[in-house]
Amino acid sequence: MPVKYDAKGNPSEVIYFEKEYNYNDDTFEEKEYRAEITYDNKPNFIFHTLKRGGFIALLDNSNIGFKGANIEAIKAKSLMPINNLTKYVLKNDKGEIVKSKEVTYQYDKDGYIIKATHIDSESTKKDTYVVNISYY
Repeated sequence: MPVKYDAKGNPSEVIYFEKEYNYNDDTFEEKEYRAEITYDNKPNFIFHTLKRGGFIALLDNSNIGFKGANIEAIKAKSLMPINNLTKYVLKNDKGEIVKSKEVTYQYDKDGYIIKATHIDSESTKKDTYVVNISYY
């Protein structure tokens, strides 16, 4: 199965395949990657906004197919997280970490995100982004 879910229904592990160019023999190789994802316990406002707008119902009728040993179509909405992502770790087929992201949130009194700090790591490179959000 290309997707595993946590107890709340968030995608917690996604396996996908990507074609990468091999410069040595001028061909493309299919590589397997595994994303491990964790979430906080707050509702993802994007998911719930899309749900109220009817877009999640539309996604119920859309399937996404994954190529691999087990070809399986899944509902497009099943890849939408219900909670807010706090950690994303991407590993190659050898289990080595290729890149990662950690996110911390600051919420207002109503539970809306007002600040998100992202730390992205890729091999020797590390970037930090801070996003301030205002609602009108």
